Amino acid sequence: MGFCICQSNFTGNGKFCREGKTCSAEQLKKCGNHSTCIADPILPDKPVCRCLKGFRLNNKKSCEDIDECKTFRAKCKESRCVNTIGSFICTKCKPGFIDGPEGACIADDECGGCGENEECHDGECFCKEGYDMDQFKKCYSTEGDNCASSLQLICGLWMFLLNFLLH
Repeated sequence: MGFCICQSNFTGNGKFCREGKTCSAEQLKKCGNHSTCIADPILPDKPVCRCLKGFRLNNKKSCEDIDECKTFRAKCKESRCVNTIGSFICTKCKPGFIDGPEGACIADDECGGCGENEECHDGECFCKEGYDMDQFKKCYSTEGDNCASSLQLICGLWMFLLNFLLH
């Protein structure tokens, strides 16, 4: 069983190599925490410091944590975002949402979205009080002059809506 060694002017971990020699302990100190140091093959006294994933260079001297919750809000959608060192996590869903597949938050509406003038009860949509369902599964008002409302549109060409209430 063998192992890999990087060529001259390259550094690596035995699996991957990249340009630049290993930095000295002094050069590593210049780069600071949360960064990698790559010795410049042309100017060996001037290391190249690169921030690790989840960090960015501040005032060109050190790497600071990126607050992903402020910069990438869409990632957590309807859950709460908590910034961590170098990353973030999405925690429990915001009020009005429940846990869905693959960690997503979905609206807490067991009916999947009822129509106008409808309410959800035990997974089914029902017309609100004062409304009845028509043949098109739309809720219309049972009070007042139905013919004067925009519900006249449910009648086809050359038809009209007869206004009556059954008692």
